[in-house]
Formats: sequence, structure tokens, C-alpha cells
Amino acid sequence: MCKHTKKDKHISMERLERSERSERAARAARASKKRKRRRIRKIKKIWNGVTTVLLSIALVFAILIWGLRLIGMNVFIVQSGSMELELHVGALVQLQVLWSPEKLVKNTEKGKSRFTPAKA
Repeated sequence: MCKHTKKDKHISMERLERSERSERAARAARASKKRKRRRIRKIKKIWNGVTTVLLSIALVFAILIWGLRLIGMNVFIVQSGSMELELHVGALVQLQVLWSPEKLVKNTEKGKSRFTPAKA
């Protein structure tokens, strides 16, 4: 038979307290990880929403510019200050093509080099 002394009881109580403390610490760590995962999920949802909006805006602009080309309008950006009095640098300019380049003939009379519409 095994007799338990007061010292043995004290040691077993300490072990029990330590195991309870370690259990509480483990629960706290799990709860902390869970909160962190929730926070990360929330950030991911926000990020997904922002990128979706930005990509949608870019897609709408691309479709608009492509659609303008379909109806014969070209969009250009002013890149130099040569037209500064009328158009500022960085401005968008829409040009509508009135005739196709294939129908243009170079006018070389008297050293001029301008394009005029060809007679059909």
C-alpha cells in the first residue's frame, strides 16, 4: 500500500494548478488566433471589395474607349505643351475620322506635303 503524505498532496495540487494554468493559457492562445483569423478575413473582404471596384472602373473606361473607336472616334492624350493655349498637357482629345487613311492622297504640288481626300 501506498501512503500519501502532506508533501505529496501539496505537489499534486501544484501540478493540478500548473495544468489548469497551462489549459487557460492554451485557451487564451486559441481565442487570440481566432480573433486574428477574423480580423484577417475582414481585411480580405475589404480588400476584395476595393479591388473589385477599381477593376470595374478600369473595365468601364476600357469599354468606353473601345466603343468610341467602333463608331470612328479616337481618343488621344496631349503630351506636350505645343497646344497649350487651347489644350493643356494631359488632356484627353477625341477625334472623329471623317474619311479613312486609305482614301487619302499625298499632295506634293509645290513642295507641300499635306494630305487631301482622294477623289473617288
